[in-house]
Amino acid sequence: MTIRADLATFATNLEARARAAENVAELGFSMANDSHPALHFRQALVIDERSNVLAVSGLAKLTDDSPYLIWLKRSWPWVIEHLPESGWFAPDAAMLAAAPGDIADGWQEWWPTGVQVLLLKRRDGNTLGWVAFLLDQPAPEDIRAMFERIANTWAYCWEMLAGKPRPSWLRLGRRQRYLALLALILFLLIPIRQSALAPAEVIALEAEALSAPLDGVIKSIH
Repeated sequence: MTIRADLATFATNLEARARAAENVAELGFSMANDSHPALHFRQALVIDERSNVLAVSGLAKLTDDSPYLIWLKRSWPWVIEHLPESGWFAPDAAMLAAAPGDIADGWQEWWPTGVQVLLLKRRDGNTLGWVAFLLDQPAPEDIRAMFERIANTWAYCWEMLAGKPRPSWLRLGRRQRYLALLALILFLLIPIRQSALAPAEVIALEAEALSAPLDGVIKSIH
């Protein structure tokens, strides 16, 4: 798909800002804020593969315990589960009514009609995260084409800045790691009994021969 010259220039500038980011936080801030001139979204979000919100447009610092972010982290897996291949998701009233928990209430309070989502992947195909733009209508086709191109640069920069993914047990919280370590120690204290079958011969340590002065049969041994 051909991108207009002005959009191509805008995309080049966005990619340059992504490459200039020194960490994932700076990259997320750029993705959430520098895209506004092209989409005029109500809000943009950058969310990692564990549904953690990394950046929100217009906010320099996030408050993790805010009702909005708590609702968003609970609701995002449901959004991803129902997200079409096009990346545009605008549930109707019936779908929202059938959604679990308080998804419908939060959507009606904080979100517009729909959300345009870009999936960002590592080079091995594993998910890095998503960039979500809250819109009243789907983005035009040429704008979507431009952001699909930019998504490749964003994903590459994100992967390079984040480094290799940590083992899953390191992603646990401090309390969860402590409980896992305690469970491992208790497991190691469980006695393990083992047995084996093998041919053997039983002999006395100090053998001594006993004899009788007369021939006969032994009646008993005490």
